[in-house]
Amino acid sequence: MNIENELLKIMGDPIAAQRHNGLALLIKHKQDEVLYIMAEVFSGKHPLGYITGFDQAPYRNLFKLMVERWDQGGESFFNNVMSRMNVYWLKEMLLGYLQFLGEKQYPALRVAIKKILTQLEPSEQLEIWMVIAKSHPHVFLDDMHEMLAGKSKPRREIAAKAIADVKKDSALPTAYAHLESKKSDARIGGALLIQHIASPSSVGILLAVLETENSDEVRLSIRNALSACGGHSVEQAYDRESLNMDSFIKKFSKNAILPKTTWLSPEKYLPIRLKDGSELQIEAFEILVSKQAKCKEIVASEDAKPLIQAIDLQSGHTFAARLLEDFLNSEQAASDRWALTLGGLLGDNRVISLLLPRIHDWCENSRHKLAEYAAQAIALLPGNEALMVLDTLANRYRNKFKNVGKACADAFNAAATARGMSADELGDIVVPDFGFDAEGIRRFDWQGGGASAELTADFKLLWFDPETDKSWKSLPANAPDDIKTEVKTLTKLLREAVKGQTARLELTLVRQRRWPVARWRELFENHPLLRSFASGLVWGIYDGKGSLLRTFRRYSNGILADAAGNIEELAETDSVIGMIHPLEFTPDALHLWCAHFARMKVKSPFPQLDRPVELMDPLHGNRKSITLTDGKKLSAGTFKSRAEKRGWTRGSVVDAGGISSYYKLYPGAGIEVVLPTDNFYVGIDPMDTIELSAACFAKAGSIERGSYIYNEPAPDDPRVLRFDQIPAVVFSETIGDLKAIIATKE
Repeated sequence: MNIENELLKIMGDPIAAQRHNGLALLIKHKQDEVLYIMAEVFSGKHPLGYITGFDQAPYRNLFKLMVERWDQGGESFFNNVMSRMNVYWLKEMLLGYLQFLGEKQYPALRVAIKKILTQLEPSEQLEIWMVIAKSHPHVFLDDMHEMLAGKSKPRREIAAKAIADVKKDSALPTAYAHLESKKSDARIGGALLIQHIASPSSVGILLAVLETENSDEVRLSIRNALSACGGHSVEQAYDRESLNMDSFIKKFSKNAILPKTTWLSPEKYLPIRLKDGSELQIEAFEILVSKQAKCKEIVASEDAKPLIQAIDLQSGHTFAARLLEDFLNSEQAASDRWALTLGGLLGDNRVISLLLPRIHDWCENSRHKLAEYAAQAIALLPGNEALMVLDTLANRYRNKFKNVGKACADAFNAAATARGMSADELGDIVVPDFGFDAEGIRRFDWQGGGASAELTADFKLLWFDPETDKSWKSLPANAPDDIKTEVKTLTKLLREAVKGQTARLELTLVRQRRWPVARWRELFENHPLLRSFASGLVWGIYDGKGSLLRTFRRYSNGILADAAGNIEELAETDSVIGMIHPLEFTPDALHLWCAHFARMKVKSPFPQLDRPVELMDPLHGNRKSITLTDGKKLSAGTFKSRAEKRGWTRGSVVDAGGISSYYKLYPGAGIEVVLPTDNFYVGIDPMDTIELSAACFAKAGSIERGSYIYNEPAPDDPRVLRFDQIPAVVFSETIGDLKAIIATKE
């Protein structure tokens, strides 16, 4: 068929014209007519065929031509194609070709988008506004200003950021005008706009407005703006060290309305002592609770902070425990989460003891949000015990109750960032000694008596008389109630610590983490809890190049020695220590250590010597694809459970909630593994079938992830690594994971 006949056929068949090969011919041979032809194709008179994407070369050329020839068919094509847009294509277009429209095309763009928005669900509209804010905020400024004063919180946030990005400081007069509005939504919008502009010149105005503002929601927005602008988030009139209680009560008592609960009775908790020796007045108590109750987040209400700071430490601990007990004995309404917040802000480790069992119950009974709130409340407590518990909960709920695990991990990571260290480093530091000395002994004293407890290798407590060394089966019955409560809390915390450290240390084995000798000694030789873990594991000494020099373990008597009993001095100053993976042993060395553990009846906290291994075939060193998963099908629930249990994480969420891949990081090796997924999406029925593709290794951090980000590497991508570039441990752990994930039975 000659080209003219081919073109005539394409021009007479709208479906053929939509296809990339047909469109390419039209652009090449009918450039003066192609925009009119495609305007007719997308006019609505004809059905649309399956277009694999506007990102292909023919459509890129067509849209470029559309802009160049706006008055010669470009505008007609634009209007028609926009009338046929679905949500996915529209987002792709806004972030792609439509970014290059000029002022001449802006009116048509705004009309087309506004028409499309009227046909979408509210959630879809929000998605489009988010994309518009990134791609064309200048075109929709009038709409953004309208949203800034509207009732929708997400839209206000989108609008504030968009206006600030476009107008910067020149938008401040608009923001100030909003702060004077009679509508609280508009005042919140004004504060949000100032927050995104973050101009120090706004501090004085914000402080003045804050002084007269009565709405708690608006006050919170103003404080956020103050913080962004470098101002103080609490009124200077209420210095935390010298609170003028009468003035404070006069200012806030008018709006102090206690939350409607079936269990709150202020008189029950009073008196509460203050640091200056006086007692908290009932009016101040009502302000404390009412202001905190209006704060929806698990953080201190700014208005309540001066009171919280003024309360005596021990009195606050007692109040927090009583308040939480009453909350836990009530219907535990989520609206009463302010009690959890005050418990965390004013409490001690009794809060952990009270909340830990409830977190598990709430997770099992589908009250996940309440479990998240409780975890965030624990994060407010001072001391390493609270951080240790968060680390433990993050690992425990990483898979089954993901949101709870994420809330714990986020709080823990925030604490690490605040201290200027990594989460791994903080994980080392926050393992508490629980008051035990270097010999694993803790003494409890009370009037007329005392007892000592020894922490054993299996993390049990052995009790004895500190004066005579006589052994006891348990804490003496004549110990006062507060000591019994303290020991009960200690026992629970020990259990959590052991669970958390077991999971954390196994992860460090997989990731091949190393410690400098001095740091290892602090953690695993001298720490009363971690030294027991050191005794159940085989450790390696590595030189500066990562080569294994020797192996050893900590014997129960504290001596460091190898499997034959030869003393280890840890003499090298430039060496590091890490747990040995079975792949690093020679067959003889592995046999020797296995025999040693059997002879000495040593029980490892997790599989180490008997850990399954997978070896790479030397003939496959130049391969890049892990084909054992390619085309494998299994239920979504089975895949998700197995993968996340082994430390794999969800990748980008793309069109229609699709999940493009799962991945696993090996930070120590600088490698990540990517496992592409098909027919898998957020909210999928666990019984639905998904399909996996071939996995691959890539350089850690080289793959961008996020909403609507398509960045998974193709097989020929330079980020993809060959098998012979992968450390044996990483290869083994990955293949072991993938085999377990796709196994017929587990």
